[in-house]
Amino acid sequence: MTLAEKIMSLRKKNGWSQEELAEKLNVSRQSVSKWESGVSIPDISKILLMGEIFSVTTDYLLKDSEQDENYRPQLPAGTDDSEQFDTFETEGVPVSLQMAGEYLERVRGASSYIAFGVSLCICSPIAILLLAAAQEEKLLSISENLAAVLGLSALFLQIAAAVFIFITKGFSLNRYEFIEKENLALQYGIESMVLRRKEAFQPAFKMSIAVGVVMILLAFIPFLAIIIMSRTEFATALSLCFLLLVVSCAVFMFVKSGMIYSSFDKLLQQGDYSMENKAKSKKLEGFVGAYWCVVTAIFLAVSFINNSWRISWVIWPVAAVAFAAIYTFLHRYIKGK
Repeated sequence: MTLAEKIMSLRKKNGWSQEELAEKLNVSRQSVSKWESGVSIPDISKILLMGEIFSVTTDYLLKDSEQDENYRPQLPAGTDDSEQFDTFETEGVPVSLQMAGEYLERVRGASSYIAFGVSLCICSPIAILLLAAAQEEKLLSISENLAAVLGLSALFLQIAAAVFIFITKGFSLNRYEFIEKENLALQYGIESMVLRRKEAFQPAFKMSIAVGVVMILLAFIPFLAIIIMSRTEFATALSLCFLLLVVSCAVFMFVKSGMIYSSFDKLLQQGDYSMENKAKSKKLEGFVGAYWCVVTAIFLAVSFINNSWRISWVIWPVAAVAFAAIYTFLHRYIKGK
């Protein structure tokens, strides 16, 4: 049984409603409802208080097991439940149950904003593409320079908004940066709680990836059809803008669901966030930052010098593919050493 199931079971066994239990714990009924549904977890003080109210050990509440609540483990002389509660599973930076819950909620809250910021970056060339093509086809009675100024203004405004989002939301996650980089010592109950949330989120994660990939593939159909059949530059630009818009929506789903899903792996130290991979990632941090700085410089230089904003966006997908290849090679090279 999980912590959520045990709280519900013990409450019903005592014949209490959620309101009555909430009153005993000095919390709202909504808090108890969230605990029992697994949406959130009680903090340390409330778990200790529940142990007293239900007359069970914190060990029983936190460890996923089918043991009866009357089970009491043999504790060393001089220890009590609260001391046992503070025991961590492995050596490393200690992570409490409360901290883990706060981290997961903070990532979930920031994921939508950061995903929107990435989407803004992808959509940023749309204005300059449409204005340049419309001016070229004489659909707008403005000069080429004015079209460029308006388009570039829209582009930099979107990028500035995205950077603002990245900085502000990044700061909100800074205090949890060690979870991604350091070895963790998890308190009792964290692993089962995170696994339960990961399993519950997995169907939504898979659906987001599948829908996003299908959206991108289908968006190429009108794009290629217009390129082949149309002879106007504006129609071609319109199809490209539609493609960028669809890609930005798909990437929004990728980033949001990916951030939430990876937060589970970071706490569980699985996959890319295992202890071994964390050590490798530290060696590659300098490369990642330098690589994307160089790519950004190349993009701006090519676009400004050649005034090729309508096609220079290709640099980004090419750079992304190259990054994946180079990163994988360096990762294996470090592993070989």
